[in-house]
Amino acid sequence: MIEDKKKENIRFFLKVTFAHLFTYVICGVINLYAQQSNCNIIKQYYNSLYKPNKIKILVMISLSTLLSVSSCEKDKNNDDKLSLERIDYNGNELRIDGYYYNKDPYRSQISVFFLYKNGIILYGGAFDIDETNEKEERYRNGFYATNAAKYKFNWGVFQIDGTQIKYEKWTPGAGPSWAFTYEGVILNDTTFVITKSYRAKDVGKKAPSEHNWVYHFKEFSPKPDSTNRFIP
Repeated sequence: MIEDKKKENIRFFLKVTFAHLFTYVICGVINLYAQQSNCNIIKQYYNSLYKPNKIKILVMISLSTLLSVSSCEKDKNNDDKLSLERIDYNGNELRIDGYYYNKDPYRSQISVFFLYKNGIILYGGAFDIDETNEKEERYRNGFYATNAAKYKFNWGVFQIDGTQIKYEKWTPGAGPSWAFTYEGVILNDTTFVITKSYRAKDVGKKAPSEHNWVYHFKEFSPKPDSTNRFIP
């Protein structure tokens, strides 16, 4: 999963590099034309604008804008569709009147998820444990919900079947938003373990990534609003 996203970032970097190279070619052509032109007006305009850095800046701004717009539109159209259906959760296998957190085994950090009755899962971020009170206040006052609503990678859906839990959410990256499915086992109504993850499009092509992510429950209210524009 991580390696695939790295490849996407490399492709994006190559696009930007190409834009830089193209800029230097354009500037060289402009320079050659201006110096060989018999029109004094063109030469005067070029010399006043040039100190070629100005032309480079203008061309780079234009190319960067075009590249960003085209990349964003293309990436948006290429975003993965969620393979899991959103289904209301009315069971009692897991408590949902709070949030679930996983502690990083190597650092003093936790990652947080909220589960909702409407089948939505919201990523609550990853942060240092000593920042918990500050983050919880942002959950309460609506600040986090307002910010989370802007980004697709915060959202997903979950399903529970007996002792099995499965959720799917988008992940951040420079290219299109990929959706990954995470599966695990419910140990009790306050604890579950995620054991594997995979991209739906890779099923049958790549082996799932294996994990041992233990999530513990913490009672918390009020939870951030689950309303979002990404999942109907």
